[in-house]
Amino acid sequence: MPMRTTTRFCRAIFKYDSPLEVVVSHDGARLYVLCQQSETVRVFDAASYAPIKTIPVGRVPRGMALSASGDRLYVTNSWEDTLSVIDTQTLAVVATWNVGAEPSGVVADRAGERIFVANRISNDVAVLDAHTAWRRNACWRTRGKLPYYVARREPDLLHARLSKSITASHRA
Repeated sequence: MPMRTTTRFCRAIFKYDSPLEVVVSHDGARLYVLCQQSETVRVFDAASYAPIKTIPVGRVPRGMALSASGDRLYVTNSWEDTLSVIDTQTLAVVATWNVGAEPSGVVADRAGERIFVANRISNDVAVLDAHTAWRRNACWRTRGKLPYYVARREPDLLHARLSKSITASHRA
């Protein structure tokens, strides 16, 4: 796809939405665009860029991740201390879970059992059951301050801090 078309598309569609992050569905058919200023996730057809739906989420969304199966999209809402759970078939928020103070990064494990959420102000990475939102363990305290992003590299969990350092935590 030509860069010129993509650039024109982005300027036209997202002029006032402040897109922050893009996730592609596992099958490559959809684009999920996290728009911080409008507090929405905008869903587009990946081939034609045709808009499919705009989904309202919580205040100041900062991060999103797909579940291993692709049936759920998790969105952190920093100013509400919550995680929105979106059903990717119905494109609706099906749950909103409390996670910690100012969540930013989120990642789901490959088994579809756990969700890891980096909470900046509470200085931890919350470990949630992917089906019930129950905290499987006490939150993992980070080695340092203000975790902002979290990523998965089996068997490690990586979390980046605002100081631009990255820490690996081995978790079974």
